[in-house]
Amino acid sequence: MAELARQHAFLESELDSRKRVERTLSQQRQALESSKTVLEMHVETSTLELEKLQDRYELILNSAGEGICGLDPHGKAAFVNPAVTRITGWSLAELIGKTEREIFYPNGSDGHTESRDANFGEQLFYRKDGTRFPVEFVRTKIEENGRQTGSVLIFKDITERK
Repeated sequence: MAELARQHAFLESELDSRKRVERTLSQQRQALESSKTVLEMHVETSTLELEKLQDRYELILNSAGEGICGLDPHGKAAFVNPAVTRITGWSLAELIGKTEREIFYPNGSDGHTESRDANFGEQLFYRKDGTRFPVEFVRTKIEENGRQTGSVLIFKDITERK
């Protein structure tokens, strides 16, 4: 009987210990769930803020009077604003994926004595219909972690000024 009483006491002690561990685990699970919910709310808020910021930048780029082309590392148009389509006569679908040379220098002509590799200056660009127009332009490299990931070409038709 004494042995059974001792084992019974031991088992009750073990049961109490397990119940305490289960309560602690349950509290930790609730804390984790609460943290998860808070984190999800922060991520959602940050995502919405990022989307608003992206929309604002897109509005700025789209309302600019100058042509703005985002070029990938291979020099192909990944982004163009509406001014590029208006100035060049190319549609958005025709511009995306074309190289700077294909858009502005048809048949390999560049219309200027300066190097096409210059990062700023004046040059003659060509419209889709083949007509030339003088531009001021700036080309800026985009670098991430010391590696060039593309460039931005901004140009302005200066026909009236010329």
